[in-house]
Amino acid sequence: MIGDHRVSYISRARMESSGLNGADFLPAIDEVFRLHAAGECLMPDPIFMPRESGRFCNALFSWVPKWGYASGKLQMGDPSNLDRGRPQVQGLLTLFDDASSLPIAVMEAGWITALRSAAVSGIAAQRFAHSGSKVLGLVGAGLQARLHWEMLPQLVPSLERCVAYDVFPERAEAFAAHARARGGLPVEVAETAEAAVRRADILVTATVILPKPRPFIAEAWLKRDCLVFALDRDCCFEESAVQSFALVVSDDRTYFDHAKTEEGAFASVSHLDLDVSEMLTDGANRPSVAGRIAMFAIGVPIADLAGAVTVWRKFGSDGEGFSF
Repeated sequence: MIGDHRVSYISRARMESSGLNGADFLPAIDEVFRLHAAGECLMPDPIFMPRESGRFCNALFSWVPKWGYASGKLQMGDPSNLDRGRPQVQGLLTLFDDASSLPIAVMEAGWITALRSAAVSGIAAQRFAHSGSKVLGLVGAGLQARLHWEMLPQLVPSLERCVAYDVFPERAEAFAAHARARGGLPVEVAETAEAAVRRADILVTATVILPKPRPFIAEAWLKRDCLVFALDRDCCFEESAVQSFALVVSDDRTYFDHAKTEEGAFASVSHLDLDVSEMLTDGANRPSVAGRIAMFAIGVPIADLAGAVTVWRKFGSDGEGFSF
C-alpha cells in the first residue's frame, strides 16, 4: 500500500552526538575496498557538473550485493558556503535495501563524507606511517582536521603533539580550545602554514577545493619522509612539492583518472602508484618506500556506502522519519 513504507531520517546533529569516529568506520571501509578488489561492488563513474565561480553538483552511486545495500549521494559544492558559516559541500545520502529496492534511510551527507574520508586516511596510515612519527600537522582546522586529530593517535601511538594552521586564525584557536576541552593530543596554533608544515611528520591538508588551485606549500617545507593526506586534491601543493613524493596513493584508480580527465583535478600529479584496494590485497607487490608519501583523497561511493551502513547499524530505524 502506498504510504505504508517508513524511511528514517538521520540528521547531522544526531550523528555527531553518536560518539562514532573515523576508527569506528575502519572495519566497513577495509571490507568494502577488499570486496571492490574482488569485483564484488558496483561503482559507476560519478556524475559531475561544474557551475560558475567554482561551484559544482555531483552524484555518486554504489551497490554492494554481499551487504544487501545500495546508496546514492547528491551534493552541491560552493566555496562561498564558508562565508555563510557552512561547509563547502552540502548534500544528502539515501541508503537502499537491496532485497526490497526501497529506501530505508536519508542521511545528511557531509558528516558521513568526513568520517569515511578520515577512515580511508586511517587505512593508509596503518600501512605507511613511520613508527617514530611525533608531530601531526594540520593545514585547515575544520571538521576534517578534528576527525583526523581524533583518529590518527589511535592508529599511530607515537604521535605526541599537533600543530594546526588555518587562514582564519579564530578557527584554529577554536580547534585548539576544543582539543584542550577534550584532552588527547595537545594542539599548538601555528601563525603560518609553513610553520605547521615544516614540523609535521604526518600532514593533513583540508582547505577549500578550487577549480583553479592556488598552491602555496613549497617542496622545501616538507620533511624528507613525511606522510601527507591531501583532502583538498592537489590545491595546496606547488608542482615541485608534488613531484617530490616518492609514492602517490589515492582511493581508486578509475575515480582518480576521471577526476583528472573530466574534472580538471590533479593537473600537477603525473602518476598514481597505488590505490586503496591494491594496497589492501596485493601484499606481495607492495612497494617499500623511503621518502615522502602522499595520499590524494577523491572520495568514492563505496566508501560512502560503508559509512552509511556503519551509521545504519548504529541507529537502525530508531528516531524520526517519514512515510511514503
